[in-house]
Amino acid sequence: MASDARLAAQGVDALCSLGEGLASGLAAQARAAQWALDEAAFELGGGRYSQEQRKQLAEQLNSLACALQVETSEPFVIDAED
Repeated sequence: MASDARLAAQGVDALCSLGEGLASGLAAQARAAQWALDEAAFELGGGRYSQEQRKQLAEQLNSLACALQVETSEPFVIDAED
């Protein structure tokens, strides 16, 4: 059975493949990281989070960090007057 974090990552991939724009893809990626962190916090507290899971989470967070650092001309805040 797939974990919530894995399902969230699949959702991010699906959204990004639709070409909905950088902002929506970044938002989806951030949400997936949030879910993964929630799962990690729960599992780490119970001693059930493997070294492989830690590595995958670190890679996911690094990917999010890189995406956040990308400079773009696309606005992340949309003015309702535009």
